[in-house]
Amino acid sequence: GSQTTSATPQPSNEIALPDDELPLGAPEVGNKLPNTAEPWYNLILASLAIAVLSVIIMRRLKSKK
Repeated sequence: GSQTTSATPQPSNEIALPDDELPLGAPEVGNKLPNTAEPWYNLILASLAIAVLSVIIMRRLKSKK
């Protein structure tokens, strides 16, 4: 090919941002993170508690007979 490649790649159309405008991903609205957590851990904990309670109830019902 007739392309010339340099040793260090340099972007041709670089956008220079000042330090206070760098997109670091942190929200600036009241220093509060967005609510992106999903309720899976709460659901797992609740279902485990229900399972343990149901095992206890089943054993108590069996022992009454």
